[in-house]
Amino acid sequence: MSDNPRQRLAECGQLASTDEMKRYLVPPAVSDRMVATGDKLDKTQFLQRLWDKDAGLWTSDEDVQRTVRDRLGWLGIAEEMLGECASLSSFGASVQGSDIEHVVLLGMGGSSLCPEVCASVFGIDNFFVLDSTIPAAVHAIAAQIDPARTLFVVSSKSGTTIETQAFADYFYSLVAPVLPNPGERFVAVTDPGSYLARVAGERAFQTLWLNPPDIGGRYSALSYFGLVPMALMGIDVYAVVDSAYRMVQSCAAGVPVVENPGALLGIALYEAFKSGRDKISFAMSPRLLAFGDWVEQLIAESTGKQGLGLVPVHGEPRGRVSGYGDDRFFVSMRFADEEDADTQALLADLASAGHPVTCVVLQDPADLGAEFFRWEFAVSVAGALMGINPFDEPNVKEAKDRTGELLAAYEIEGTLPEPEPVYLDDDLSLFADLDADPGLAGGTGGDLDLVGWLRTHLGRSKAPDYIGIQAFVGPDEGIKDDLTRMRCFLRDRLGVATTFGWGPRFLHSTGQLHKGGPDSGVFLQITADDADDLDCPGRGYTFGVLARAQALGDLQALQDRRQRVLRVHAVGGLRTAVRRLVAAVDEALR
Repeated sequence: MSDNPRQRLAECGQLASTDEMKRYLVPPAVSDRMVATGDKLDKTQFLQRLWDKDAGLWTSDEDVQRTVRDRLGWLGIAEEMLGECASLSSFGASVQGSDIEHVVLLGMGGSSLCPEVCASVFGIDNFFVLDSTIPAAVHAIAAQIDPARTLFVVSSKSGTTIETQAFADYFYSLVAPVLPNPGERFVAVTDPGSYLARVAGERAFQTLWLNPPDIGGRYSALSYFGLVPMALMGIDVYAVVDSAYRMVQSCAAGVPVVENPGALLGIALYEAFKSGRDKISFAMSPRLLAFGDWVEQLIAESTGKQGLGLVPVHGEPRGRVSGYGDDRFFVSMRFADEEDADTQALLADLASAGHPVTCVVLQDPADLGAEFFRWEFAVSVAGALMGINPFDEPNVKEAKDRTGELLAAYEIEGTLPEPEPVYLDDDLSLFADLDADPGLAGGTGGDLDLVGWLRTHLGRSKAPDYIGIQAFVGPDEGIKDDLTRMRCFLRDRLGVATTFGWGPRFLHSTGQLHKGGPDSGVFLQITADDADDLDCPGRGYTFGVLARAQALGDLQALQDRRQRVLRVHAVGGLRTAVRRLVAAVDEALR
């Protein structure tokens, strides 16, 4: 085999009979299974049924089928939005030609991740996304804007998302004292008849965009939830939607599966899952890092249920081929002008070693539209083959309910319930429910120091487990760098995949997988006290209390399911505590 990485990738790709199949650099046996599955789907008219919105592809339960049919509007939204591009562009131009200096999107999950991708890929520096209730995150946005010269986009399908309501009320309270008509600085994107639609009318919002109600949040990138923010960024929305529509045509019912880019990707995900390769490991080029956050939500929240699921692994640094287990399927995504020789060499080596690899190359930023649709289509195909409904999120409610109970208790007691720590020092305290986690209780063998607790907890993970780091702290690049270094220790020394999420935003993405997916997660939750809290207007609590209730609520939901979870709380300074944690993990795994 050639020593040239690009040539080696090409040689590894000569395993399938069509150009499209050559994207999937897989061992011959896997390639054969993909072809066989594709033939089966062709014979059963699977794609025709999908485009006919036959909910029987995903469930035999007639009641569930009705709910599925109410979530399939994304299939036709690109064609529908082609006719809306002119009005969207006109709206965006009117805002850009006004005295508005900044745009802030207030939303969570499917409402926020697509705009975040677009702002990052297109390099928009006056568009901010707020999707964290941590007071430091709210402060950071407020410090960068003049409320009188900022347009706030309140984005929520249901209009009842607790975080989005709190964000909207907080920034409305900042605008109201400085403008006679504060609603003129607000735009809403929501479903018809939602609570947010009513609020937008009562507060005289500048514009109300009503989205088709038959589209779920994580499938809404090509609807108003994605396109209104794009227009406000000055992005050519027609180019994005046109690229999506061309992908729609490539995925049409009449296209054979082996030539269908969305169906093939879905089959690849399914065959990976069926062979035990349920960790979808992404190698994103720098400009596409934010796309990893979007696709992470799509995969995790769509497939993580009924004890099954695909685990998206995003942001894990490049490792050695020998350090990866046989539970991985590797996906590379980059722009054509971002080729990285080291990454290409690693992908070639992974393919040579028998790991399935696929490479997606975008030519232009507008190609995001095509990739949004391709991945939505692929995950819907994979869900059908896995026998699950990818359009619901049944276990997200568990953490929400627990959070609601804690907030209700806080309003009565004035404090959130905190158990006694199992370990405490000047920097860190550890919390665990040893009754719900007999494996941790049985492994302690008496009093342990910090390193001992971490060794006992993390040492239980063995492939195909994964370790999920849940950081309920304000997004901070320095802290993320430290925790990313810790992910390398965990992967290289334990041989397991690692994931990372900022809380509470991950509750709207990987949170479903953590509770409804396979029992293979080992979780480390990180919390901290807030140095400078903020009131949530109209509520009997602060943003800090809300964020802590969300962390504790998710912790309790995991413990209710007897998941392996340890909470680490920063007692002193957060940066010092995180570095101490990383050093302790390093020592624990030596």
